[in-house]
Amino acid sequence: MFDGELASLDAILKTSTVKVPKPIKVIDLSPGGAAFVMEHLDMRSLNRHSAKLGEQLADLHLHNLRLKQKLQKGEQTVGQGPGQSQLQHTDEFGFHTVTCCGYIPQVNDWHSDWVTFFTQHRIQHQLNLIEKDYGDQQARELWSELQLRIPELFQDVEIVPALLHGDLWGGNVAENEAGPIIFDPASFYGHSEFELAIAGMFGGFSGSFYSAYHKAIPKAPGFDKRLKFYQLFHYLNHWNHFGTGFLSSVLLRDIATEGLRFSEQANSKRDERVTVTVQATSLPLPSSLQHCFLRYTMALNEMEDNEPDTDAEAQSCVNVLESFTESQEVRGLICSLCDIHGDLTAKEMATEKFFEWMLSLLLEIIQDEKSSPSLIHLGFKFLYRISKVRGPKYFLRLFPHEVTDVQPVLDMLSLQDPKDHETWEIRYMLLLWLSTTCLIPFDLARLDGNLASTDCPTKVPIMDRILSLAKCYLTVSDKARDAAAVLVSKLVIRPDVKQKRLADFLDWNLSTFAQSSYQIMEGTIVMDGMLQSLEGVSASQPGGHDFLFRCSAASHVAKLESESVKSKKHTEDGTPTVLKCLDNSNLSDSNQTILRKLGVKLVQRLGLTFLKPKIAKWRYQRGNRSLAANLGKPIPVQPIADESKADLDPDDEDYDIPEEIENIIEQLLVGLKDKDTIVRWSAAKGIGRVTSRLPKELADEVVGSVLECFR
Repeated sequence: MFDGELASLDAILKTSTVKVPKPIKVIDLSPGGAAFVMEHLDMRSLNRHSAKLGEQLADLHLHNLRLKQKLQKGEQTVGQGPGQSQLQHTDEFGFHTVTCCGYIPQVNDWHSDWVTFFTQHRIQHQLNLIEKDYGDQQARELWSELQLRIPELFQDVEIVPALLHGDLWGGNVAENEAGPIIFDPASFYGHSEFELAIAGMFGGFSGSFYSAYHKAIPKAPGFDKRLKFYQLFHYLNHWNHFGTGFLSSVLLRDIATEGLRFSEQANSKRDERVTVTVQATSLPLPSSLQHCFLRYTMALNEMEDNEPDTDAEAQSCVNVLESFTESQEVRGLICSLCDIHGDLTAKEMATEKFFEWMLSLLLEIIQDEKSSPSLIHLGFKFLYRISKVRGPKYFLRLFPHEVTDVQPVLDMLSLQDPKDHETWEIRYMLLLWLSTTCLIPFDLARLDGNLASTDCPTKVPIMDRILSLAKCYLTVSDKARDAAAVLVSKLVIRPDVKQKRLADFLDWNLSTFAQSSYQIMEGTIVMDGMLQSLEGVSASQPGGHDFLFRCSAASHVAKLESESVKSKKHTEDGTPTVLKCLDNSNLSDSNQTILRKLGVKLVQRLGLTFLKPKIAKWRYQRGNRSLAANLGKPIPVQPIADESKADLDPDDEDYDIPEEIENIIEQLLVGLKDKDTIVRWSAAKGIGRVTSRLPKELADEVVGSVLECFR
């Protein structure tokens, strides 16, 4: 513990930027423990030198960059102080020794990518401790959802490794007559913005500090959103130190459910109210109250910028809210909760009657040529909120799906910018809408007209335009990726697309998947999109998994034949390319819950392709299950001989089971032992589906393997 602090102080001291106590030695005590000897400094609370601390902290963060610039100029010395050795430049994130934030050791293994370093060595490490010590798995599941949205926070942001204090809050800073002093560091090389996260949580720094700091290091686009993300680490760290009172799961749910959509233009008055709300609820709360607290906090964060400035205007606004005209309707809805709670049918009937007319009204606004871009965006935002009530599957049926709708929807989607993270709702809903319109019962080539006679020789067929857009959005980091997977699952099962483009799409999909790695965040996003599209195709129609297997094998046979060794191996094994690709990816070793879940779902569907699409006769048959009914009237007893005959039916038992089934069942059994519920649940369903098609003897072996999991 003290070794890391000594190394941190020594590293900061060598930069000659900000004053720290000079470390001397760590002494091991007998029979246990240790003592850390350092320079004694007379100091007081930070006051007069706040601005100077901002300047010096910026110099500390820029020191590594300046070293790099000097090295590029060919300079050999870096202005060493008396008795100091030169601090070496680094292009990686981490630290040469373990440091402790509080008493919890930090993983500082070097990594070339900051996002991967922070997610794995900071957030993931804290979540592992939470799950181990508190048994809280909800935070991990929320984290899996949040991880896929992280890259959008770092778009177009250049991150140069900066030497950080690591735990810079008001209790670890001071001053003397000469200037500011910092101490108790947990240093590592990271993103300079991370340093300011805990400072904003606990205060202790004046406006002059931030002004001086940002004068040297200006705020990059998205700074406020990333700051919230970095604060998540400190909330998790305090959870591990002090227990559940810090409600880290609330903050995690806050970020995950809202996609990190924190207002960048919030005024100071609103920020103060949100801060007070967070501090006032730092006690353990029931989950329902946590959810209410979450929604209230987000409501404050998403208020418009024309918030009243004077107390009189604020009071007037409150009076309006207290007398809203829909109060009676709201009262009626609340009173009806007792009747519809727990009854899914009642819930659906209570909401579905509103969907169609709301959709029609919003689409009229969206399709109106006079509507401004901001109004169109607002309309799509409302559509997205409505679609979440019953889910996108139900909502797809309500979209207009005439032949005349294909071209306008496609044109509108083509005009969107995939990198615009403020309008992702537009792209999400347009992709869903396009997935409905592309199911028209006509060959898509009919919509192209006579391409050869057009003035533009480069005009692209509609089929290719749709597929190209789907490929583009399968690799984005926002919610549009999920909608793109739905679009692909609907598009490629069309007979015309299947015949002309499916082989190329599967080749692109599997090649992209094989070239990606779940070790970095960008690779995780790409793999998620590829797996979602494959799983969607396999589940999009009865026998869809068989269809996927046949097409994937056909799409790669020419490529495999060009490589004689691989071609022979493929022919002998008969293993489908998709399954081989999944085996090589080792998804079970990934720390991404979503990837493991999608991998298990796809494996089970591929497993069904090896077995006859029939229900085994040995399966339990539901019959008379009422004891009263059984006693009340005689029930004919089936002859035992018939059951024996059924069990020995050669049509049921006498067929070969491919060797690949053993590998598939093994992967599903591994999924049963996964630490996340959603993965175990998918594996359980997969084992049930595959086993139901096996002969009785082999099914008994699978059941025995499942029972072994309980030992």
